[in-house]
Amino acid sequence: MRKDDVLMGAKESEGRFSRFVFPIFVGCVGCLGILISFIGIMLALISLTIGGVKGSVLGRVVGVIKVEGILADADGVGMVSSEVVTKLLERAKEDSSIKAVVVRINSPGGSASVAQEIYQAIMDFKKSGKPIVASMGEVAASGGFYIASAADFIFASPSTLTGSIGAIFATINFEGLMRKIGVEAEAITSGPFKDTGSGLRKLRPEERKLLKQMIDDVYEQFLSDVARGRKLQVSQIRPIADGRILTGRQALKFKLIDRLGGLQEAISFAAERAGIKGKPRVRELRYRRRLWESVDFKPTPFDFKSMLLLDLRLCPNWLLRNAIKELAVEVVRAR
Repeated sequence: MRKDDVLMGAKESEGRFSRFVFPIFVGCVGCLGILISFIGIMLALISLTIGGVKGSVLGRVVGVIKVEGILADADGVGMVSSEVVTKLLERAKEDSSIKAVVVRINSPGGSASVAQEIYQAIMDFKKSGKPIVASMGEVAASGGFYIASAADFIFASPSTLTGSIGAIFATINFEGLMRKIGVEAEAITSGPFKDTGSGLRKLRPEERKLLKQMIDDVYEQFLSDVARGRKLQVSQIRPIADGRILTGRQALKFKLIDRLGGLQEAISFAAERAGIKGKPRVRELRYRRRLWESVDFKPTPFDFKSMLLLDLRLCPNWLLRNAIKELAVEVVRAR
């Protein structure tokens, strides 16, 4: 093959590259540029719609935090933890677009320590200067009332079940049943009170005295915190702080709440307190666990030995009703 033929073939190959490959390359670069521009536009739109809520244009937000279920130290069906509520309050405090918060409470109470933690979280939130209003739902009794008392202002419906200021420790004695079926139980303890509250035997008189002292101490803490939150004297609350359940209308008479009204009235009041003009934007704050938090499963500590409960009368009804609700939802899904 002659040298001229080789050179001619090379030029023809170069021409084919220029005519076919190069335009494809340019097209790909162009498409990449368009894609990058599209992503930039989408990010800008997302920033305006989501992040922009934090801006001054849409910064007329009233945040709503729902506290629904039995107060417990772990999440579960029909339960709420102080960890979740505290994180939502912190988020609302840091978000400059949220001018006020309404805590919607629908809880019969539960763990005394969880109620105290949420109460303190609300008191800490108040230091931000943002108004925080409690809105009682169907039930806001015992621990539910405990946490509501920390708010700046409390709304309740006339038929809301609230009050129930007090504490209780309960245990179940299986001694008689075990004797009937021929089962005996023994416990080796490091001290005389280590197995206090065990369901395997009756309480001894000294144990009853010890537990009564503990319950009285929690009761006094409850009473003191409610008085501080409601800006009342303990002597004003003590006469009705005997565990009695009150309706919203009765609670208003005893100054345990401030006004009768529902969630919308509470939102409007909070917006007014925050100086929001016109109709406020309402945003429900929700806590979504990260994947690694969901994997870290903790069993719900719902047993009478590990939980000092503020009220046991309403809790079983609450659990039963929520179980029926969940069953109804599953039946609808199955159809």
